[in-house]
Amino acid sequence: MDNDDVFIMDGSTLVKYNGEGGNVIIPNGVTVIGADAFAENEAITSVTFADSVEKIGLNAFWWCSGIREIRFGKNSNLKMLCRGSFNGAGVTHLILPDRLQTIDGAFECCQELVGAVLPEGLREIKNWAFDSCEKLTQINIPSTVTLIGENAFSLCESLERIELPESLTVLGGYSFWHCKALKELIIPPKTREINFLSLGYCPNLKRLYLPASLQYINEDAFSDNPALTDIYYGGIMAAWRRLAAGVKFRKFTYEYKFTGGKWEVYEGRRKYKTPVLPITVHCRDGEITI
Repeated sequence: MDNDDVFIMDGSTLVKYNGEGGNVIIPNGVTVIGADAFAENEAITSVTFADSVEKIGLNAFWWCSGIREIRFGKNSNLKMLCRGSFNGAGVTHLILPDRLQTIDGAFECCQELVGAVLPEGLREIKNWAFDSCEKLTQINIPSTVTLIGENAFSLCESLERIELPESLTVLGGYSFWHCKALKELIIPPKTREINFLSLGYCPNLKRLYLPASLQYINEDAFSDNPALTDIYYGGIMAAWRRLAAGVKFRKFTYEYKFTGGKWEVYEGRRKYKTPVLPITVHCRDGEITI
């Protein structure tokens, strides 16, 4: 089968793949991988992209669960990864190319993904980008990122630590929801908003660093965090009281118990009351106890 039969083209857009799977090499000259072009092809084990590819479209490799490697060249022109690009892929490590600017829900449910290297120049990590990557432990956020969207890292249950860039201005709703292993987070100094359940249900989050630049914290941004005991705020006490008025730091949707050195949801038959621990807010001019 020659390339004309394997890759169905519309101009420079690859619209359909008819190959047998295995190691797929995207031919030079392709600029766009069309929507659903490879979707649900479980026989594909790896994909190597030509440098000419600029965009990987909606659900292009959706639930190609057999994919173990995704390769880009040093001169790749890829700029955009659309929603569902590689959802459900079996890849364990990612190195994304230098010209990439936007990741939009591309790696949701990549449940074998352990580590990802994101390039300097990346601007947006949009909604659902790495949602439900349960084994993800290592990922860098480049200094050029300004937006982390809704559910971007929700249900990344193995993620213990992540460093956010100083360029960040918005932390979307549910962005780190249900990150059960996360212990500490520093919100950078240009961040203006922390939205609905951005850090909800992070039961082992102990320390939180918040900048004076914050203008808005959703009232449920920090729900279900029984281990949280210290907040380090960059402003003064009066500013904190205005900013945090109405924020429910001790709202619990679930019940928790401390076991095996960490907090877990209590699933026994007997009702278990979550201990309510005080939170100390360390401001520039003093401390407030919540």
